[in-house]
Amino acid sequence: MPAGRSCATGSGFRQSFRASAITVQSVALVQLRHFIVDADFDPGINEFALHFTFESRHSVEVDLAALLEANTMAERDADRELRYRVLQHELRMVLSYLSDGGSDGRLQLDVENFAATAGHIKRFVSESVGLGMLTAAVQEFFAWEFGPDAIANFDVLPGELKDTFGTGGVRPDLLFDFKDGARVLAGEARGRSAAGPQGTDTRAEQRKRMKDMLRWSIDHGDYPVTMTWAYLGGNYVQVDLFTMSNRSIGSLGYVLPDGPDAGIDAGVRQQYTADAIGRGERRAVRLFETAPPAPFREPRRLFGREVKGDWVTADLVRPSNVRLFLGAMDTPVPASEVRATRARGRQAGQRRAAGYETALNDRLLIVVARSENPEPEWSRVEALIERGESSD
Repeated sequence: MPAGRSCATGSGFRQSFRASAITVQSVALVQLRHFIVDADFDPGINEFALHFTFESRHSVEVDLAALLEANTMAERDADRELRYRVLQHELRMVLSYLSDGGSDGRLQLDVENFAATAGHIKRFVSESVGLGMLTAAVQEFFAWEFGPDAIANFDVLPGELKDTFGTGGVRPDLLFDFKDGARVLAGEARGRSAAGPQGTDTRAEQRKRMKDMLRWSIDHGDYPVTMTWAYLGGNYVQVDLFTMSNRSIGSLGYVLPDGPDAGIDAGVRQQYTADAIGRGERRAVRLFETAPPAPFREPRRLFGREVKGDWVTADLVRPSNVRLFLGAMDTPVPASEVRATRARGRQAGQRRAAGYETALNDRLLIVVARSENPEPEWSRVEALIERGESSD
């Protein structure tokens, strides 16, 4: 079993997804089904034989952190004055369709709102939730650590890598780098507005998509892969997680039979990540340039850095006291401060007491607060993030 990976047993998937950003409440639940996949490839007939083993089913605690963070990774290098407003609007749209209002605390769709929505918007919301659930699952199951230089979206491939990874056909959604010089993982995220399969059943479309991902894996040097399907229909959100067994192609622990020169080697994979990082830095600069300044004499500050952005109501449909703040900083926050802030943010009791949910990346800040004040006090946000305490 690769270092840093959780045990793939029924109890191995710890029953919580750690927060890397924000939610509109402290805890919500989804129903997770975990399957382990064994794959054998017959080159003579160019076909896979797949075996799915049902591993576990249980409720897990989630928040919207990974969902929002994953979708910010998909922004392109667009030189537009509206870049900040577009991203802010995208996040508000996703939050507008999700609810934790049930008595059992389960994450669910705002069914009435969703039913009246156009099909292409439904697909956007479903796929956005799917990306978030994939990111949360990889963070928890594979012990991958979130960071601005550890995740990239295949939809924003640098031009020089389009020939390597391809631009057509089926390919994964997100690339996760473990920052150990060797391990990377390609993740496929599907989102559906229908209710999910029950019991230990899998659907034909899931099995077909797994074969598609493994074909992509073989074409790219047995690139490690995983897959999630998020179903938003029914009474709660259901997530199906598919991980490859250690003895199977497409797993982190699989050794290429043809040696290190087969397909894409680790050096090329790391170069992909490095190029993606550079693009992320350029997007962060553009986001800061297009964000509105604070409407005060003194700018908002965090760890000595200027924070631009503004508060908006987090629901585009109904009156709400949920406020969303998307902030962009002029220079990166040190990694040590980011790690400390995230560690404090995982303390649910502390979040409830403060009344704020926060997410800090090196140059991006997301805050959600329940407040009747359209402009919640910045001093409270600053105290919560920098010192982990609320301010009166």
